[in-house]
Amino acid sequence: MTVKLLQTWKALVALLLLSILLASHAMANELTASVDRTKVSIDDRITLTLRLDGAHSGSTPDLNELRRDFDIISNQSQRRLTIINGRQEAWLEWTLRLVPRQTGTLTIPALEVEGVRSQPITIEVSETRARPGSRGQDIFVETEVNKDSVFVQEQLLFTVRLFSRVNLDGAEMQPLDLQDAVMKAVDENSYITEIDNRDHLVLETTFAVFPQRSGELVIPPLVYDVAPSRARQDPWSRVYGGRERQRLRTDEVRVPVQPTASDFTGDIWLPADDIRLSEHWSSDPDNLIQGEPVTRRITLTAQGLTAAQLPAIPVGEVAGVNLYPDQPQTDEQVTSEGVKSTVTQTLALVPNQTGRLTLPEVNLAWWDTQAGEMRNATLPARQVRVTPPAGLAPPPGSSPQAAQDPTPITTELPISPRAEPGFTTLHWWLIVSSALLLLLLLFLSASYFRLRQQLNSLVEGHTQNQRQDRTREKTAWANLKRQTRDGSLSQVRDALLNWARSHWPDEPIHSLTAIAQRSERPGLQQQLQALDRSLFSDRESPELGRETLLQEVDALRVRRRKQQRETGDLPPLYRHRAH
Repeated sequence: MTVKLLQTWKALVALLLLSILLASHAMANELTASVDRTKVSIDDRITLTLRLDGAHSGSTPDLNELRRDFDIISNQSQRRLTIINGRQEAWLEWTLRLVPRQTGTLTIPALEVEGVRSQPITIEVSETRARPGSRGQDIFVETEVNKDSVFVQEQLLFTVRLFSRVNLDGAEMQPLDLQDAVMKAVDENSYITEIDNRDHLVLETTFAVFPQRSGELVIPPLVYDVAPSRARQDPWSRVYGGRERQRLRTDEVRVPVQPTASDFTGDIWLPADDIRLSEHWSSDPDNLIQGEPVTRRITLTAQGLTAAQLPAIPVGEVAGVNLYPDQPQTDEQVTSEGVKSTVTQTLALVPNQTGRLTLPEVNLAWWDTQAGEMRNATLPARQVRVTPPAGLAPPPGSSPQAAQDPTPITTELPISPRAEPGFTTLHWWLIVSSALLLLLLLFLSASYFRLRQQLNSLVEGHTQNQRQDRTREKTAWANLKRQTRDGSLSQVRDALLNWARSHWPDEPIHSLTAIAQRSERPGLQQQLQALDRSLFSDRESPELGRETLLQEVDALRVRRRKQQRETGDLPPLYRHRAH
């Protein structure tokens, strides 16, 4: 009996251990790999981090394949466990310091731990950059631009690096402001590189610069204020222990800026690395219902442009559909590759007729700065199918099958043999017809109230949008007055375009020429031409009068207010059609 009991306990323990082992392998469901940089020089150090989720038995990754292209100078691992709101999370993490063994395109291979593999990572390794100021100096700075020349408004990446082979208590870069360019800090990084067989700490800052006029972009010297460490463990403390903070200055950088490309024929100049258009529908566009609103969201994504450079997405009128555009929403993200921006246009579409309707193509011309040619971002034209509301017959001529079958449908209604005297067939027909008519009236009343509720909702939304448009227009007008009196010419242009988009929210306004054509005022057109000439010259044109420009724009505002007092109704939900 005791032997059987012991065997039973052994079986239970073995089963428990097997369950724990299976659970351990089940939790180890992902191995992720990441690096601090993907573009380095042959002397730089790369930090590779491997993370294996779940509880583990202590396995280590096989690094033999990694050693073909990289030297591993350090390898540290640590286990971590967190418990948040009763939820337990455990993982194992390895931190490896790598040095590339050759230049070119190298690959950190897919590494495997406990049957789980990571994704490979591509690393671009360049030759050692020449650093003439590094010899004999413990702390020095350098600058670099990613292009020898750019077009006006094209993104230029400007990188500043501070090198130090001594420990630092602090390092501060003085702010830089450019007159004729927009400048954004997009990336900050720190790493170790080897110079003259000695490790140096590198503090790297990258800016995205967008020149606003052709000619030559001049980036003046940047000043770094650094403090060498006074710590005892610093082997150079005997040299720097008594020194004050040091000021380091970069060299001046000059980059030629070309005007708008002569081969570009689009409406608005968009020099970018990549531009794409995409769309999303709130419901299936092949199953729309007449009179019921649907939301279409169109997104423009641009790599290498700021959100302020992105135009409104061109959306024209569509026959058979009422369009109610919302205010475009913009977003801007920064990475080591520069600025990535998006603008999203949300449209409420209300079909007012049934059948197949065609939405026109959405097309936007842009300049590919990498290929040096004009391209087009396009959403192809598409058809949508609109059906009548449930219970309502389609309009005349919309049902070919009914037109081909003219035979009327007859229904025989039996007369009860026990009917009261005087109730004839005609009486029963009247009763049934009245009941059917009452049901039809009830159904039509319900449909009417539902459509009226939807229309009231649309009117309320349109009224709210009008209030928001007026608020935005007033804000844009105040900014235009301020920039016209105190700002630069480029600031006046931007403020004028911003006001025009709020003044004509339903029309694409991308240039001063578009404002001139839309305004139909000769005086304003002359001022806009003078402003355009001034933007691409070294001085302000004498024909440009800033106060005159404001007066012409204010005249447009007065005319718009008069028109709004006279008309302000929404377009009809169902347009009248000739029969």
